Amino acid sequence: MNKPLILTTSARALIMFTVVAQAKVYQWTDSNGNVVFSDIPPELDGTETVADVSQSELDNAGQATALALQARERIMNNPFSLPERAVAKQEIDAAQRLDQRNAMIEVALSELMLKQAYYSGDAFKAKSYNTAGLNNALQHAKNAVEYSPENVLCLAQLAKVLLIQGQKDAFVEVLRQMHNVASETYYTWYLQSVLARKLNNIPRVQEALAQAEKYAETIYQQKGLEEERRYLARKQGDVEAEERSYKKLIQLNPDSAHAHGNYGSFLLRNKRYEDAIAALNKAISIQPYPMALELLARAESAQAKNAGVAENG
Repeated sequence: MNKPLILTTSARALIMFTVVAQAKVYQWTDSNGNVVFSDIPPELDGTETVADVSQSELDNAGQATALALQARERIMNNPFSLPERAVAKQEIDAAQRLDQRNAMIEVALSELMLKQAYYSGDAFKAKSYNTAGLNNALQHAKNAVEYSPENVLCLAQLAKVLLIQGQKDAFVEVLRQMHNVASETYYTWYLQSVLARKLNNIPRVQEALAQAEKYAETIYQQKGLEEERRYLARKQGDVEAEERSYKKLIQLNPDSAHAHGNYGSFLLRNKRYEDAIAALNKAISIQPYPMALELLARAESAQAKNAGVAENG
């Protein structure tokens, strides 16, 4: 059985869960202090202390929001994992059975559409996506803002998709709305950094990234900032800074095949074939995705060719 995602809160010693009798949505806190929401009941192995089993006070909308936020967290934390996307879709389906017009469900669906539509390359360029999937992500983001027009997360999702599509004027308008709701958030500064990069305003990129870092609370937010630093370093031709970003991304998510694979691509591009082969083999050992396999073949071929030239020379 797929395990539900945990949402970290302050530590608690007891495990307790709440059964929602009508909707069959469960909420409990594990021994590490992680609050868990799922429509699948917890499996207790008998070693935990269970306390305060009672009916949840959450209404259907609240339960749906909790499930949708959990699904979004799962997608953001595991953007390339097909099994995790499938679990997220199940969580979204469970949320929809509780509430048909829920802003957080629309945010989660928009993010899921983005991840499903993504091919490769810069995540803020439309050519990196399937057009139909990108349009679906936009519609869900618009729905989210319609249902909750002053929710920063909804506005941020819409702004992100608009920026990917290159709709800069519409993006700036949504960003202005975000500032009116809450000017000092991770998303307001992070999205400004992306726009500044697209406009080649390097000082503004650096300023916005520094501000966004003050509000970055999750691993995926930190990864987003490091990705922007990587793009900036490459744009500036700073190979050392670019490599530092690749290593930082691996540090943030050491079990990510794509983090190792992207580093391998960087090493291959810089003709460091032996290091590239090692990084790509590491990626493949985690998840043998097609691009890593292709890059490994290219790195091994380039290394052999390079060795042959050296031997003949």
